[in-house]
Amino acid sequence: MIPHLRHLPYEERLAKLRLWSLEDRRIRSDLLEVYKMTHGLSSMKLGTFLKWIMVIELMVTISELTYYPV
Repeated sequence: MIPHLRHLPYEERLAKLRLWSLEDRRIRSDLLEVYKMTHGLSSMKLGTFLKWIMVIELMVTISELTYYPV
């Protein structure tokens, strides 16, 4: 970590360093992968990728429904 940014919140550190958030990087990665799949540049099939996305969304939904804050 850069010492003079340590006291700043995550979002401010990202802004000062001109970096993308983890969520934005994941979305960008997914978009690039879909582009590669639709243009025949990926070994993964688009249908397989979309099934994984649906499974992940279902797991997130279930975890949100079963989360009980203490």
